[in-house]
Amino acid sequence: MNNKDYTRLSIELHLFFDRIMKEHSLFIEASAVDNEIKNIANNFKNIFDDILNKIVDLSDNGITNNYLKANIIVTDNTLAAEEITSTLTNINILKNTTIKELQLKSGSKNININDIAKINEQTLLIVEDLIKFKQNILDKVLKGETYTFSYPLLIDHMIEEAKMYHDLLLKVQNKETVLSNFVFEQDMFWNTIMKEHAMFLRGLLDPTEQKLINEANNYAIIYNNIINNTDLSKLTSESIIRTDMFKKFNEEIYKGITDNKIKSIILPLLVDHMTREANYFLKILNNYNSL
Repeated sequence: MNNKDYTRLSIELHLFFDRIMKEHSLFIEASAVDNEIKNIANNFKNIFDDILNKIVDLSDNGITNNYLKANIIVTDNTLAAEEITSTLTNINILKNTTIKELQLKSGSKNININDIAKINEQTLLIVEDLIKFKQNILDKVLKGETYTFSYPLLIDHMIEEAKMYHDLLLKVQNKETVLSNFVFEQDMFWNTIMKEHAMFLRGLLDPTEQKLINEANNYAIIYNNIINNTDLSKLTSESIIRTDMFKKFNEEIYKGITDNKIKSIILPLLVDHMTREANYFLKILNNYNSL
């Protein structure tokens, strides 16, 4: 891996995953009843916002237009989703970084590789701590030692995404060459993530929203079938078709809950979070499909 690819891949990972980690921390804070857990989660949320803010400053005029326009960093709904979620949960969400992200410009500015390397090393350690924190919460929940409004599967889901971020960032930091099975592994991982998103939506919709519950359940079944499909030649194309449809379903859910037309206990930022992850998955798939 040359220095140019190292810098680009580092920036792209940070711009996507640092926000994901920040929002995981927010979801933990919003759903926990233990004040110590809430305080630690809030601290992680602020740490990842700070890292993300530094990356945004470094990357302005230094990222590709293709990545910028993929709705991976933020969507048109992210800022509003933060504002509504902050009001509903009474949790302060720093929005300055989001505003700066919405104003990001693409370009070919040279980015100091030493600055990126330092942030990578710091982030790897912080993600390791975040994984331990999440695992500790899950262990306590499973032992009946604490209560949270998050499903145990959702906590495990957040652990797996943090592990994926750590693994990818570590590979970039070590300048490892991407192996031939990378896309297949990513395909299987994100299909599982999409399946679980569908399951979460199914469980967080009000019981009276039967049509939407059935639709979410159908997506869970679809992704389960994709995961168990042994025809690898069709795996990527099937994932693209279904994930594009599922992304649109997420967007419909977001509009419905923010217009107060869908009854649920879903935070708007959670749906926007899921939409960005679907966009990230689509970008991986489309990049591979175009080779």
